[in-house]
Formats: sequence, C-alpha cells, structure tokens
Amino acid sequence: MDNSHPFRIDSNARNWGGQPSSQGDKQKRRKLKLDFLLQCLKAGELANARQAYVALLNVDHSIVDDPYLSKIYTALQNSDLYSAQKLGLLVETHNHLPNTHQPSASKDKTSMQAKTPNTFSTSGIKIDLSA
Repeated sequence: MDNSHPFRIDSNARNWGGQPSSQGDKQKRRKLKLDFLLQCLKAGELANARQAYVALLNVDHSIVDDPYLSKIYTALQNSDLYSAQKLGLLVETHNHLPNTHQPSASKDKTSMQAKTPNTFSTSGIKIDLSA
C-alpha cells in the first residue's frame, strides 16, 4: 500500500508569504507599537511595557540601535519604571520615531531662510544680511 500523498507547491512566493507590506504600512505599525509602549509607561504597567517593547522590536529590529529606546529597554529589564517613564516622556515630547527621518530636500527656501540668522557678529562688528 502506498502511503505517499501527492501535493502541489505553487512557485509564486505571494502564496507563501502573503502580500508584501508597503513602507507606509510598516511605519504605521511601528508608530502604533511605539504609542502602545508609551501608553503602558504612562500607566505604570511594567509587564505590559516590556511586552510592548518586544512587540515593537518584532516590527522593527533596528530600534536596538536607537539610544532612547535602548535605554528604555535597559530600564525595563532593571524594573526601573521611573527612568523608563522619564525616557518615554522624552521620546514623546520630541516626537521621536526611530528610522523615520524625512529627506531635507523637501523643505522650501523660505523655511530654511527663517532658520538662518540674519546678522553675524565678527570681532565686534555686526553684519546685517537681511537685505
């Protein structure tokens, strides 16, 4: 008696791995996971914050190189909720999201001019560049 079962493997990778995610979807998931981590820290839920960090790490492994998030991880591992909360507030106030730097080429001239000073001081002489 033959115990073999015939089956067919489709060579199309989409059938195995699902549809590929767009960059926007990845950033959206990363932001949701980071927001959940920050909520857990605010609420003082140490165990949930640890799980939220792991979930964020599963979405984006590059967060291990981020200085703020790696310090939050260290604080969570040491059960130092106070430090993790302070770092979480720092991340939240700076709207810090790892690896989402926007290209500076999209800035227009007027916004760049507004940030540059119009006067320079060289050895006591002021030079006005606003003209």
